[in-house]
Amino acid sequence: MNKDALAKKVALVAVYSALGVVLAPFLQIPFITTKAFPGQHLLNAIVGVTLGPFWAFIVATIVGIIRNALGVGTIYAFPGGIPGGVIVGLFSWVLKK
Repeated sequence: MNKDALAKKVALVAVYSALGVVLAPFLQIPFITTKAFPGQHLLNAIVGVTLGPFWAFIVATIVGIIRNALGVGTIYAFPGGIPGGVIVGLFSWVLKK
């Protein structure tokens, strides 16, 4: 991977991460002990398809950490968000071949 492609992917990761954090307070659904955030699942799917499973893992981790630090997320952001983005990215990668 050349430097330009890597720089483009890192920039997209930053944009997607910021989008996930900014939309978190507006699109969450409180449910028992957690706050469901369907926007995160959509974002993970978009990142998984456009950038791949590794970058979907990175974005889901960044957004989960920041949401928890700001108090708009729960610990369930990690087991729900990270595998979803990775699985979508892997399926997208396999289906492209």
